[in-house]
Amino acid sequence: MVAKYPHKVFGRDRILRDSEMKPVGRVILARDYKAGEDIAITLLRVPKGLYPGVLGQVFYVDGYAYRVPVDIDPVKVGGNRVDHLINGFYLEKVK
Repeated sequence: MVAKYPHKVFGRDRILRDSEMKPVGRVILARDYKAGEDIAITLLRVPKGLYPGVLGQVFYVDGYAYRVPVDIDPVKVGGNRVDHLINGFYLEKVK
């Protein structure tokens, strides 16, 4: 039997990578974007075991460096015991 959704991903899923290009999390894009510009994010998910905090951190998406803003509305920042979850914001292109 084949699973209905074998990969459980969306078309706008992207892998977050660290400076060594190791996968460290996941983002779901709000819409398509041009590489190298700020990205509208629906959801960012990063394990708490890797990062005690994600605000201000630099991650790589599709080979470009982006920073999580430090001034995100606290209502949008949450999570559970395992993951940091942030929704409805823009990843800022690192210049």
